[in-house]
Amino acid sequence: MSACDGGHLVILRRVTPTRLEPQVCFKSSAVPSELTIGEVASRSGVAPSALRFYEEQGLIVSTPNDGNQRRYERAVLRRIALIQAGRAAGIPARPDPCCACDPA
Repeated sequence: MSACDGGHLVILRRVTPTRLEPQVCFKSSAVPSELTIGEVASRSGVAPSALRFYEEQGLIVSTPNDGNQRRYERAVLRRIALIQAGRAAGIPARPDPCCACDPA
């Protein structure tokens, strides 16, 4: 997980057995502003099913195009990196209902 190959996003790099370090590598800036679910999956190393799960949980957002296909802003790659870093630290992607604040 420590190499940047072909412009793929590398989430974490193991520095020592107990220390992980985030590392992000991007392709050129000529990448389109909106990415398909396959492009996001390829660049982030996260399965499309996980991306759909993150979307259902409200962690990431997509907009459908005319053909009703998901399109993601490039910034979602940073958000996915944060989600993956949280997972590596033991923070669940699912919101915990017992931790939710009840304003009433």
